[in-house]
Amino acid sequence: MESVSWEEKQKLRERHKTRSFRLIVGWIALVIILVPVITQTYRDIVVDYRYRKLIGGHLENALDGSTPEIMREELLKAKQAMIDETLEQTDYGAFWYWQQTPDYRMDFTYRYIDGLINRTEFVMQWRNTYINATTTQTLKDVYDEMLANLRTEYHRRGPIDWAAYPAWLIKNHTLWYFHFEILLIYEVVAIILLFYIIIKRWSDYEKI
Repeated sequence: MESVSWEEKQKLRERHKTRSFRLIVGWIALVIILVPVITQTYRDIVVDYRYRKLIGGHLENALDGSTPEIMREELLKAKQAMIDETLEQTDYGAFWYWQQTPDYRMDFTYRYIDGLINRTEFVMQWRNTYINATTTQTLKDVYDEMLANLRTEYHRRGPIDWAAYPAWLIKNHTLWYFHFEILLIYEVVAIILLFYIIIKRWSDYEKI
């Protein structure tokens, strides 16, 4: 039986090391890609879905409502859902104290929603007073403009729940409030590890 030379054994070892190195690098790269995808998917279908079902979806319906009655009804549902989810007047939509300004406090959100409801009811009353079968086109245009202005106000500073959504996260899913920060740290550490392994392997080749 023909014996294997020392040089051939070394080559086999190097090939094995190279395959192992590529396998390790491949797995690390795969994990770097998959972890953000998996965590974001979980957040979408578990965490954010619950919020959208309870609160966020009603606010979207209010924005898209075809009549002021629908808008008002959806605003009331959203506000009641915030209360049911124990979002208190003193809760903030920010975790760190230097971010906890009055505009991110839930008492302002509740008052803001009440103001939107009042404006919506005003539009309803105006329509009931001035819009009928004999109404001129000018008044109908005014009514359409009032609805458009309502929708603009609903989205004036972004979503109505600019404070309610983060406040809900902090209260119910604090870890997910820091999701993107944690993910960023993870990605940086994983990439540094990957580069370290590649550089270490390169250094080993240089020594041969």
